[in-house]
Amino acid sequence: MTTRVSRIKRRAVAETLLINVEMAAAGLLAPFWVEAEMKTRAYWRALGLVHGEKINAKVAAMLPGTRPGYRYAIGDFPPVPLLEEPPEDHIGRRDIIDIDGQRFWKIGSPWQMSQAEHLRAIGEIDGGEWKRYLAWRKSGFEHRYRFESDRHRDRPGYVYHGCY
Repeated sequence: MTTRVSRIKRRAVAETLLINVEMAAAGLLAPFWVEAEMKTRAYWRALGLVHGEKINAKVAAMLPGTRPGYRYAIGDFPPVPLLEEPPEDHIGRRDIIDIDGQRFWKIGSPWQMSQAEHLRAIGEIDGGEWKRYLAWRKSGFEHRYRFESDRHRDRPGYVYHGCY
């Protein structure tokens, strides 16, 4: 029975990784548009089964000091915390995604902790990765993530990483 459910969930995630989905999965859960299924842990778990190894390797190589957003969605890491509540009229209040009742913000500084600092505080980042992160930050967070989409593969792109 469990095998059958897993196969059904896997089929719900496209074998071809669409750019909107990869942007959210690799970045900090910030898609251009949110599909209903993106609001469930089951969706992100299935995406991880199909595309996780590829996304994990690319994020580790290209975005030091970060982790893929889908791993936050499935509960591998706690959400990047808010340092203070943004003002009620702040446009960033629209940049949240609720996944099975858990809120994931994309609001940035000064309201939200940097993802790298958050991961360092919970002991996820070692000294070597921290140095690579600082070099990447010094470069101005150059865009180097390469998407799987044939249309976007030839040039590095930007994923929202939540570091500043």
